[in-house]
Amino acid sequence: MNYFLCLTIVLISMLRTSPLLGSEIRCLGGDGGTPFANITKDIKLKQTILPSNGWVKDFVYQEQTEQLIYRNLTNQLRSFNTVTGRDRFLNYADRTISRLIDEQSSRILSSNATYFLNTSTENPYWHSFAGSTEVKQHLFWHDKTIYSLQTIEPNRGQYDFVFLKYSERQNQKLYCHQSKNIGKIKGLAPENTFPFMYFYAIKNGLLGNKVIVYRMNVDAIGYGSTCPMEQITEYPESKLGPIKAFYSFHTKDFNAFAFHLDHPEKTLFWDKPGECAFYNFEGKTPVFISSKQPIFASWANGKGLTLHNLHEQTEVTFFKTIKINNFTTENIWMSDNGQKFFTSFERNQNQLGRMLVETVLPHWN
Repeated sequence: MNYFLCLTIVLISMLRTSPLLGSEIRCLGGDGGTPFANITKDIKLKQTILPSNGWVKDFVYQEQTEQLIYRNLTNQLRSFNTVTGRDRFLNYADRTISRLIDEQSSRILSSNATYFLNTSTENPYWHSFAGSTEVKQHLFWHDKTIYSLQTIEPNRGQYDFVFLKYSERQNQKLYCHQSKNIGKIKGLAPENTFPFMYFYAIKNGLLGNKVIVYRMNVDAIGYGSTCPMEQITEYPESKLGPIKAFYSFHTKDFNAFAFHLDHPEKTLFWDKPGECAFYNFEGKTPVFISSKQPIFASWANGKGLTLHNLHEQTEVTFFKTIKINNFTTENIWMSDNGQKFFTSFERNQNQLGRMLVETVLPHWN
C-alpha cells in the first residue's frame, strides 16, 4: 500500500495596513464585525503530493533546516526535507511532538518536555532534562535552555510567579512577587518570544472593568525579586465582552494582540499600533497558527479551509472538496516568514492517522 504525506505551503506577502479609525476601540466594523475580502478567485493554486513513510500522527516544522519532523502510526519519528525530498528515520516517540522548537540547535521536545532530541545529528537519541518538568506552560527556548512557567499563586490581586529554567545539565527556579494590584489574571498567550511572557488580566474600576495586557521579562527575574513586568495596553471590558482566548504577535516589524471574543459578529478583535478592527468569521471558529504571522485559519465542511489575513483584511479559501474533521492548531503550521503553511487532515472518521497536503500559492495581492 502506498502512503502519502502531504504538505501545505502557502506563499504570502504582507502589504501596508489600514489606519486606526477613531479612538479607543472605535475600530473598523463599527458595532458589527468587518468581513474579510475573499481573493481566492485571483489566486492560482498549485498542489503536490509528496511521499512519506506511513500515515502521520503529528508533526512540526524546523524552518532553519526546512525539515518536517513527523511521527507515523508505528511511532517512528522521521524527518522529511522539503527541499531535497530526503526522508530518514530519527528515533521512536510514544508521545506527541511538542510545538516548542529550538531553531538554533535543531532540538525538539516530547509533549511532556521531559526529553529532547537533536535532529541535526546522524543518529539522534533522546536526552533527559535535569530536574522536575511539571509546569503550567512552556514559554521558549534560549541558548539550549527552556524557560517555563511553573505556577502562579494569586493573593488579592497580588501574585507570586515561579518559573523553571532548565537544560540538559542544570535546573534553576526563578521566583518573583508582584505586590501591586494588577487585577485577576485570565489568560496567557499560547506562544511567547524570549525574553517576554504576555498575559492579560481583568481589573475592577470605578468607571467599569478593564482588560489589561501585561508583559514580563522572565530573563530579568532574580531570586525572590519584584516581577519585572509592565502594562502594555488596556481596553474597557464593556467594549470587548466575554473573551475566549488571547494571542500576541511579535516580530521585528510589529507588535500586536488579538482576542477571540464570544460574540455572534465580532469574532476576533485585532489591535496593532495605528490600527484596530473587529472581524466577523461568520460563525466559524478562528484557529491560531503562529505568533509570527497575523493570520488565522477557519474551516467549514463543504466550504473548505480559509486563511484570514488580519493585516490585509483578506482571505483565501481552498480544499473545498476535502471533508475536514477535528481541525485544531495542532494540525497546522506556518513558517515564521509566512511563506510555508502546513496542514493535516484525517483520512476519515474511522481510520487512524492523518494525511498532509502541499499547496503553493502566489503572493497575496
